Amino acid sequence: MALNLDRFDSVPLTADDFSFEFRVWLTILVDSLNQVIGTIESSFNNLAAPSYTTVEIAALLADAPNGALFYDTDLDQLQAKVNGLLVVLA
Repeated sequence: MALNLDRFDSVPLTADDFSFEFRVWLTILVDSLNQVIGTIESSFNNLAAPSYTTVEIAALLADAPNGALFYDTDLDQLQAKVNGLLVVLA
């Protein structure tokens, strides 16, 4: 299941009271927000755990942060480091 987030299509300014600088600032803001939304969407849709052997995971575990994902190719398991411990997720 892919995550699809909505983007901003445009900056609807109906009044002519705004300065040119404000209009440019709004346009850049919308472009920047759309880029951030695209990055978040891509991060969720392309989430994957790197594949390692059991021995490699044991060696990496000490320096890995909590929440790190590993796919153990020897045991065919998805694993994660939670509170300093390696737990099997699937």
